[in-house]
Amino acid sequence: MNAQFLDLTKNLKTEPISDKSYFYYSDKEYYEVYSNQVDEIIELVRYASANNLKIKIRGNGHSSNNSTFPSKKEILFRTDSLNKIAIINDSTAFIQSGVILHEAQEYLYNLGYKMIVVNEGGNGPTLGGFISASGIGANGDVGFWETIRSINLIDGNCKNINISNTDSTFKWIFGSMGEFGIIVGAEVKIEKISNEISFKSSKLENKILEKYYYYWFPFMFDVERIDSINAYFNEIKDSILIECGFQNSIIKLNTGGNYVKFQSFNPPLIYENRPFIILGFKCLINKNEENIQEKVENLKSKIIQIKLDNNLQLYFQVATFRKNKENILKFLNSKIYENYKEIKGVFDPNNVFGSDIF
Repeated sequence: MNAQFLDLTKNLKTEPISDKSYFYYSDKEYYEVYSNQVDEIIELVRYASANNLKIKIRGNGHSSNNSTFPSKKEILFRTDSLNKIAIINDSTAFIQSGVILHEAQEYLYNLGYKMIVVNEGGNGPTLGGFISASGIGANGDVGFWETIRSINLIDGNCKNINISNTDSTFKWIFGSMGEFGIIVGAEVKIEKISNEISFKSSKLENKILEKYYYYWFPFMFDVERIDSINAYFNEIKDSILIECGFQNSIIKLNTGGNYVKFQSFNPPLIYENRPFIILGFKCLINKNEENIQEKVENLKSKIIQIKLDNNLQLYFQVATFRKNKENILKFLNSKIYENYKEIKGVFDPNNVFGSDIF
């Protein structure tokens, strides 16, 4: 057994980390751990549970809402070492959780295969991060959840389990933000393609972020509301920034939104069982703005009010929306919350991977 799990002082970090936003930063002191060995990861979970330590999980840090930041003296498990891809047959690949999805797609294309769904937004989330955050792909796609055969997870009980897509708990993994355990990998549906077709990930988004801090507020709603919501958002997006005191910042909309096709189910933590639209405020905050922190907090308050006033769903996975039970119930109805809590108790009864929402 690698001694790093028994002597975390050797893994103590003293510099904060950021995410895609480059706006928020973690605490300065945390323990950073890597492993690609299941027995080591199980030992890490056992050690954390015995010593009343929390584990946060981080892939590529593609979120922009501090969801993967460790608090002081928490353990940060990095999935970078979980980076293997194996073709099982012509319709299935096993992809470990630390593999960046667009890099996995490029690799598969070179072998004459492709995943059915990948993320929009360029070279960003890992497989584990994409599952944990939602699994919403490109416009017109089904959810990533429809293309997963099983998920390999190390839970808070120190068990290495495979959760099949026929299991009743499977649908709760998507959007759960690492509350149930460390995803090791997943069996993903693939298709054969012509070797003449190529795939190249976009780096455009990363270039845009050199000038701006980035924050994204995704709203979700029924398909038939798209015209009215799109018109309303276009009408208010500039005035919201002015009201919050921004002078040189921008809100962009993915005009028309992303249409998420319904097939067999939607994850309860994402949306009800029907097609839906996800339409986000992509906020590009100029780095030269004064009093940015105060302005962003004002912006968050306005965004929440828009959700409440217009009966919209707002992506609750944003970390600052998940501070406590009272806060989370603004974003999840009580029945979904209670089911979420019940399944949390099965996978992680000691809250090793937890926040304060339960």
